[in-house]
Amino acid sequence: MPAPRVLLDANVLIPLNPRDLILAAANTPEPLCRVFWTETILAETERNFPKAIRRGDAAEKAVRATALVTELRTTFPDALIAGYEPLIEQMQTTDPEDRHVAAAAAHARVDAIVTFNVRHYPPITFDAMPLHPQVLVPDVFLMNLFGITPTVLLARLQVQEMRGKAYDPDVTVRQILARMAPRLPQFVDAMIAWVDEQVRAEEN
Repeated sequence: MPAPRVLLDANVLIPLNPRDLILAAANTPEPLCRVFWTETILAETERNFPKAIRRGDAAEKAVRATALVTELRTTFPDALIAGYEPLIEQMQTTDPEDRHVAAAAAHARVDAIVTFNVRHYPPITFDAMPLHPQVLVPDVFLMNLFGITPTVLLARLQVQEMRGKAYDPDVTVRQILARMAPRLPQFVDAMIAWVDEQVRAEEN
């Protein structure tokens, strides 16, 4: 089965998780998914990313935001969707500001939009289009990836743990999962249960 094609909304690209986990799943020798975005989504990401950063002054935050978008472009050079603009007026989202996301998804024929704003895309959104992509919250999409193979996602969490020790030497994967639980509750519960199962298997 081919890897699902997913359009990532800016509100998914801004927080470390789910962004880091989804991109790790897409950036493997056999990708679990293919990710897409638009110039508008990248611009929104760069504009709002500094608001999500706690450390550093405004200039430092701006540099980090630019670096993130540059990394996205470099790592996924085929992710950019263009030519969708004529479809924007046909999209029936509840928030007009999200019509560009729906238009890009329809134009690129992605399998799903991954966004925290699912309610902005009612069933009528794509009525003018021959294909209707799914609209998934990141928690559900990560559960789909978890069902394929949790090992890739755990490996990325372990990378986060290693990097996090530069600020907190005692940080653990379980603590990282706890921090993301309000945003990704199903995924966190599933990952903790799976990790515990692996530990028990090793002990036996």
